[in-house]
Amino acid sequence: AAMNVVYTPDDLQSYLSEAVKVSREFPVVISKFIMEAKEIEVDAVAKDGKLVMHVVSEHIENAGVHSGDATIVQPAQDLSDLTLARLEAATAKIADALNVTGPFNIQYIAKDNLIKVIECNLRASRSFPFHSKVVGVDMIEMATKAMLGLPFTPYPNAKQPAPKHCAIKVPQFSFARLQGADPILGVEMASTGEVACFGRDKYEAYLKSLISTGFKMPKGRNVLISVGPYKEKMEMLPTVRRLHELGYKVFGTPGTADFYSEHDIPIVFVDLMDEGAAAAGGATPPAVGSSSDISVSNYLTNNLIDLYICLPSKNRYRRPASYMSRGYVTRRLAVDSQVPLITNVKIAKLFVEAMSRYPDPASLPIAPYDCISSARIVRVPGLVNVSFGLTRASTAADVSARTGQALAGGFTSVCVAHAARGSRGGELALRKITAANARCDFAFFEGLAEGAGAGGEAVAGLEVWAGDLSDMGRLMALFSAAPASLPLIVAGAAAGSGSSQLAALLYLGNLFRRRVHVTQVQCAEDLALIRAAKERHAGAGAGAARVTCDINPMLLFAEPAAANATTAAMWENLDVIDCFATGVDGGSKETDVSALTLVLPLLLTAAHAGRLAVADIVARMYTNPMAILGLASQPDSHVELDLDRHWALLTSRPKPGSVHTLPSTKAIRPRTTTR
Repeated sequence: AAMNVVYTPDDLQSYLSEAVKVSREFPVVISKFIMEAKEIEVDAVAKDGKLVMHVVSEHIENAGVHSGDATIVQPAQDLSDLTLARLEAATAKIADALNVTGPFNIQYIAKDNLIKVIECNLRASRSFPFHSKVVGVDMIEMATKAMLGLPFTPYPNAKQPAPKHCAIKVPQFSFARLQGADPILGVEMASTGEVACFGRDKYEAYLKSLISTGFKMPKGRNVLISVGPYKEKMEMLPTVRRLHELGYKVFGTPGTADFYSEHDIPIVFVDLMDEGAAAAGGATPPAVGSSSDISVSNYLTNNLIDLYICLPSKNRYRRPASYMSRGYVTRRLAVDSQVPLITNVKIAKLFVEAMSRYPDPASLPIAPYDCISSARIVRVPGLVNVSFGLTRASTAADVSARTGQALAGGFTSVCVAHAARGSRGGELALRKITAANARCDFAFFEGLAEGAGAGGEAVAGLEVWAGDLSDMGRLMALFSAAPASLPLIVAGAAAGSGSSQLAALLYLGNLFRRRVHVTQVQCAEDLALIRAAKERHAGAGAGAARVTCDINPMLLFAEPAAANATTAAMWENLDVIDCFATGVDGGSKETDVSALTLVLPLLLTAAHAGRLAVADIVARMYTNPMAILGLASQPDSHVELDLDRHWALLTSRPKPGSVHTLPSTKAIRPRTTTR
């Protein structure tokens, strides 16, 4: 072995003799090994010797376990403020002394708030991607810019609030495929991979990471414990007691069982096998716990143990297969029998505490922090389209295609509006087809008529058209009888056919104290009427009728915008507009792409230009629609927006800001996640 821990003079003589056999030319490096100390990793970036970014993480295991085999948590959980301050100061001094430009990694050892440097590597370490992901800063990109002399922002996350989650990186081993290898941790690396996961705390993160490596979680309640050193027996005492409190049946080998029995913990004595019995593999045991002479080999080979915690006396070195100590044999039996095995005291304590907090790891919730990108990814709720066009003649294929386009555009809920009044039978037929073929949540606007609003939760509003004004007496009666829980939807035909008709409908709404939502506003005159109605409502108090409205956001992007009076009016009166909705979308003639998939990228382009904020988009496409129409929430639906990705509509100029995309030759589509 190239690296070992020496505990005695005899060990030193033995290892030096082996080193001489390998090479007489190169010297042997001897370092003082500090017992019961913590190992700390610092990944950093410097520019001309000045520290511009650093991240601190700590090992769960005590120093003495190779960093590639160690379980690493970030941010550090158990370091004092004094230790963290000393780590930052020491890292800055080393960067200055070496005049570092680029990435570097320092491994520290800490005990009693005193730190020492194990080694400094002037390169990126294996933990750089892990740390970059956790803190949300691409440290490799920063280091590359530092080396190339390109501009960058030091500590770009300094003003961001501390994350409310943490991450743990755990090693993945292949001991089951390495016949004869002793599955214990030491100073030489033995892992063949690693997995990192996020969690609300280190216990959740650890369980997720451990499960991701393929670790077999205990299915039963039988735990076998074998602890060598007295100090570790004492350290494990609260953990073993916790296992008993959690309902596990604890088994112990000689010495271990005696120790915990003396501390009033119920434990079943299990004898260690001799080498002959170990080689034979053991025989079928009698009933569990019926006799003290039942051996560990029988329990392990017959799958009577669900978790084996084996803490050997000294982690000197990984023994070859020819060395048949009883502890080594039991560990190999556990691996070969696929019994979950833990061989480090710190990991044992962490695992048991994690199991006590999350007894059913398979049911751990999927949270937003489980997938984090170094890009500027903003997660928003599934969007709502408050005016979604489907004709009463729509077929099942039409409904599936258009709701699919809505979903691709980030809309997880749509409200089906109609361009004109139709028969009651046509509305009911469309509802039936939509219920069977829609690919997102839906609601309907029902035509205002006698008995309207009795359609249940599927009805979100009652539609009124300009033609209804021809019979004012009937219309007033319908306004008076309409359910107060449903807003009256003044359809686009009224909103676009003359301000006098819209004014009449707004007056009726105010007269009968009915909420009115004007959909698909298309001109400055209508916006002026709506502004006046809103101001009247604000001055009249809570009892007054509320007026809201929406526009098709495509009106905001007419070309050329400076020469288009409607576009200018929409931007000038943006404070009056409550919602964005596509209406009866006929697609773009130039691209044959549905406006449903264009709206969000265009709005994000405006946000990139500073004309809108993402919060404005969310308010008009989720918060306000939900409040106006009283729609059911979708807590498990969301849309991820990539604010750094460039988006282009075919041959048009690339525009920064887009939604998370799937492969497409015509339009960029968002990744809408619904669980």
